[in-house]
Amino acid sequence: MVTIDTPILDGLTHVTLTGKLLTPGAARALLSAAPSLRHLDLRSPSTWHPHNDPYPGPDSYRAEWLGKSAQQSSEALASGLPLVLRERAASLTTLDLSRSVPALPDSAASALGACTRLQQLGLRLPLGPNVLDTVVALDGLRSLTLGNPGSDGCEGDLRHLSALSSLSALSQLVFTCGRERVWDVMNLDAAGAIPSDVTPLSGLSSLVDLALHGAALDGEGLRCLASLTALTRLLVHTLKVKYWPPPGAAPDSYVGPSPAPLSWPLPPALRHLRLDQAEVPAMAALRPPASLQVVEMSESTDAKCNRLGLFFHPPAMAAAEEWIVDDEADEDALFYKLPEGCGPAMRGAVALLAGRLKSNELCICLPDTSAYLTGEGDPAGHAAWIRELRPLRLKSLCLGQLALSAGDLVELVVSAPDLEELILVDCHVEAGTLPLLNRLNRLKSLEIDHPGTWHHELAPGMLRSQLLGLCAADTGSPEERMTVEVTGYSEGEGLRFEDAAGWVRGQLRVLGCRRQVVLGIW
Repeated sequence: MVTIDTPILDGLTHVTLTGKLLTPGAARALLSAAPSLRHLDLRSPSTWHPHNDPYPGPDSYRAEWLGKSAQQSSEALASGLPLVLRERAASLTTLDLSRSVPALPDSAASALGACTRLQQLGLRLPLGPNVLDTVVALDGLRSLTLGNPGSDGCEGDLRHLSALSSLSALSQLVFTCGRERVWDVMNLDAAGAIPSDVTPLSGLSSLVDLALHGAALDGEGLRCLASLTALTRLLVHTLKVKYWPPPGAAPDSYVGPSPAPLSWPLPPALRHLRLDQAEVPAMAALRPPASLQVVEMSESTDAKCNRLGLFFHPPAMAAAEEWIVDDEADEDALFYKLPEGCGPAMRGAVALLAGRLKSNELCICLPDTSAYLTGEGDPAGHAAWIRELRPLRLKSLCLGQLALSAGDLVELVVSAPDLEELILVDCHVEAGTLPLLNRLNRLKSLEIDHPGTWHHELAPGMLRSQLLGLCAADTGSPEERMTVEVTGYSEGEGLRFEDAAGWVRGQLRVLGCRRQVVLGIW
């Protein structure tokens, strides 16, 4: 870890230190270089290893180094940071702390209280017992970012944050989550998340922008937030239906949906809603205000196969008799039944999204990477909800962990004719049905990521013919090019795909298809 010994520039007003120890000596150097410091950002290093070694060594060494690093950071915050805060209290307007330490030292918390001109404060570290009182006294705060309310990373009790209601100028509140939220589809309500209860936030009437990264909310949580009459922008990680145990069952046996009708209000002035993932019936239950203009489903990423979005929660997941096992496919795969009423639920969700969905992109999945969701449970299969997608006129669609039949793909072609991008993430596609997708006339990119079990059902000759039928489309404009990519397969499977792809490329040259197709096996 590097320390600051001498100033590099004079007259600095904005300083960001990444992986630096703010020791007393470094603090004095900083004060000398920044006599009118307004913005200070202290960040943890992006990598844990002290020398950026690509071979970090055993876990025991990593744990030892992290422990020493946290201790050194804590000691530096307790000595150097208070010096900077006290000396620049009159000029400092923005402070952002993101350090791997147990808590903000009391000396730093005390010095923070002198920074009465602060307008933006970020504390991406666990809050000590005295920090909140200090924060509440900073009545000029307009933006506050808090990280990891709970000691274990994502679970936390927010009752103490009701005191923030005294910050009448606070317009933006952001909660960050320092670890990825781990899904447990077998017990959705028990999955760890922050905040566990948003009731204390209902009194923050001045909020305009609220971001709850890592939060999993149901209807009760949304009702609390609906009281925020000034709120125009809301971010929530997960929106879900609350599941109730049957009479006499253990309290943690969530197997049935809420018995009450689902109708959840949103803040009356809300204009932008972002949900990383939402259960379909929960999305359908939202009652949007007239002001709502944009609904954003999941943050855009370069790896679109990792996107989140709408998901289904299969019924009676703990009951073994509800599992459908296809012995001819993959003996290790589990197949869950589609929930009843998925068509009307998707219709309600689409009613909210139509005209508001950002970028016309959507991902629909089963949030369990070790199972598939079949169309059984609804007479129409997945087609029951796929047909409800028509009003969205989707340009990009990602489907994950779904078992898709021929009827499902036919409905997809009919209901999403404007698709330019289709991503199938670990989907179980019925043998012989892939060529149906070549009827998507505007499709420019088809990505089959982690092909799952569909290729196990195909003999080598069948694999060739299915890929050829998929690529040899006689529709679409000759000027347009379609890319078909197959990724995420094992080394042994790759040999079969490469052989089939080479044969298909040769056949495409002979056939002279109307639309140029690029087939890639990566």
